[in-house]
Amino acid sequence: MGQGTPSVRQPRWVDWPEERLLDLRMCDLRVRIEGSVLEDRIAQLYRELAARKLRFRPFFWLSDEWFTPDRVPGIAIPFYLAHPRLMRLERRQMLEVEGGTRDWCMRILRHETGHALDNAYQLRRRGRRRQLFGRPSKRYPEHYLPKPDSQGYVLHLDSWYAQSHPDEDFAETFAVWLQPRSQWRKRYENWPALSKLEYMQTGTQTGTFYFLTCQAALCGRALPVRRSGKSECPLIPVPTLVIAEPSSPVVRGEARL
Repeated sequence: MGQGTPSVRQPRWVDWPEERLLDLRMCDLRVRIEGSVLEDRIAQLYRELAARKLRFRPFFWLSDEWFTPDRVPGIAIPFYLAHPRLMRLERRQMLEVEGGTRDWCMRILRHETGHALDNAYQLRRRGRRRQLFGRPSKRYPEHYLPKPDSQGYVLHLDSWYAQSHPDEDFAETFAVWLQPRSQWRKRYENWPALSKLEYMQTGTQTGTFYFLTCQAALCGRALPVRRSGKSECPLIPVPTLVIAEPSSPVVRGEARL
């Protein structure tokens, strides 16, 4: 046999028919972030955060959908993104794979990182954040009627998602600001939304986000965890703030359900 890179051992269910695969519990899939395309995309996200002088690094786990639980500085990623066979199954069942392309996945990662940052440093308590984005205590609506011509919100995810809730407005604004080469100053020139983007920029230039990082590290407080849906996140201390090398992103384990 020639010397080369050894082939990656595929899970036993790769060639199973769909009916059999659908009967398998998520935890029995044994899929992981490590070694999947997600590992590289998380590493890219960490590089983008470092480029913006942010020391915050969210942690990740696999679940059944994208979400960031309240008061948790981490992000759940759909388990099907961890293996091509599961992505094909998801597409056949749901007609699309949310976050299935690199660009789409990075857009969602940046958005969810906005939520995780907001949770980690409790930015929603700050007066300027409330003034710009609205009250985070506002109830999430079951439906919303966006104004496509509004210049008070950035455009990032589909359906003018920033208009759905103040917390989503914050996360969408953060995502646009974080995206490399987004040219947000030019894109949103003379838009009221520009002041929200400048809030993100000012937070790094004045050291506000860095100061909050140091505060959390000095206090050593742990953020309480609230169960959300089927997933439960472990209690972790706020100082998940050690700078992770891009080559070894902080990821946590397997699908749990």
